[in-house]
Amino acid sequence: MKLRTMMLGLISGLAMMASALAGDLAQAQTTSTKAPVYTAPVNPCTVTGCSGFFLGTAISGSGTGVNVINLGSLTADGTYMGVYGGYQFFNGTYWLGAIADLSYAVAQPSSDIVGAGFGNKLFAFEGIEVGGNLTAIFGNIPPLTGFLANAVPTIRAGACQNGNLLKGYCTGAAGHYFVPNTRFTVDAVYYNAQYGQTTLAPGQTATTENRGELGFTYHFN
Repeated sequence: MKLRTMMLGLISGLAMMASALAGDLAQAQTTSTKAPVYTAPVNPCTVTGCSGFFLGTAISGSGTGVNVINLGSLTADGTYMGVYGGYQFFNGTYWLGAIADLSYAVAQPSSDIVGAGFGNKLFAFEGIEVGGNLTAIFGNIPPLTGFLANAVPTIRAGACQNGNLLKGYCTGAAGHYFVPNTRFTVDAVYYNAQYGQTTLAPGQTATTENRGELGFTYHFN
């Protein structure tokens, strides 16, 4: 009788172990075939705040003016690809940041190389950026509506260089659109560069330049 009881107990234990193992395998199979689910960042960047370091990439054009209807004017002096980075403080009202921007010409008319010893494949900007929620700052400005409700306007000022001869200062404006539920922004930037009366070659001088830039930026925590 004792042997029979022991055998029944052993069989019962093995059956329970087999049942538990089958359940675990079924759960593992269900878990492994389950499609991944996207979860939004814990702290997405929004118009209510976004502070920290950032890094982005952009395409830009150098030309006689910024005219989105006539892209030939915008890119008359070349099309550039570049990267930029820096740090910003934005608490939902005020935006204050520092940025460095570097672009390289990927398409440039031959006529733009205007003098021996002058090359303008690289454009750089180093400066500050200020702006924010204009309604919160001034109080009497209607809030932006539509998709612009997720955008913040700013102005930029700093030093800029084009090639090995053109050095001066840049002022401009930017608009930062926050992609919902992410830490990304889409950024549109305009620069006006003032180089003084720089001689590039005998009888050839350069004084000013207009640039337009479209960028995509990731903002770190």
